[in-house]
Amino acid sequence: MSPLTQEVHSPLQPPLQKPGEVHSQLRLPVLAPGRQILRVADLVALLNLSRTTIWRMRRAGEFPQPIRLSANAVGWPAHVIDEWLAQRPQA
Repeated sequence: MSPLTQEVHSPLQPPLQKPGEVHSQLRLPVLAPGRQILRVADLVALLNLSRTTIWRMRRAGEFPQPIRLSANAVGWPAHVIDEWLAQRPQA
């Protein structure tokens, strides 16, 4: 299982419900595994790249294009980032 699709449970957060259910405290739908959307802040933490580097790589065609979530928000499907990471040369 990739690091992007692993379930992480914290004592501060209740465990996730089944896909399609609503999170009891946040009133947000729970997405099915593999359907997570990563925002740029998630990518910065996960990839250890700066926001600027991610956007430069995106413009140069070296990073996947985001999908528009709203007028002011974009994100990347987790499976797209998983595939991109798998295609990167190993150091």
